[in-house]
Amino acid sequence: MLIRAGIERLRELGSHLAFVLGHRDYYPRHGFIPDAGEQGYPAPYAPTVGFEDCWMVRLISPTGFGIGKGAIACCEAMNKPEHWRDDEADRVDYDKNHPAPCPYQWRKPAQRHSP
Repeated sequence: MLIRAGIERLRELGSHLAFVLGHRDYYPRHGFIPDAGEQGYPAPYAPTVGFEDCWMVRLISPTGFGIGKGAIACCEAMNKPEHWRDDEADRVDYDKNHPAPCPYQWRKPAQRHSP
């Protein structure tokens, strides 16, 4: 419901496309096409090799893909490399038998050690 409301708001604002860096199995259910870079829309910071399909695009208007291709600029708050990195230290698999399907997803908070 939240994604649908966000897409509708973007449509009202005159947007043609929406982009997300997210879970490869979840966002396609809402019309997002995996690997937006392959579609001609490279991410502001390159996704980790093997997870390019986590960068996705969704058509909002009928003219969406006709407006051109090229680099994507995101809002200033997200336009920082630390939001796009995938340092090995950031990966926390909730279950070693079922590794995380995409590094850009929820991670368990780091455990704090008492002194």
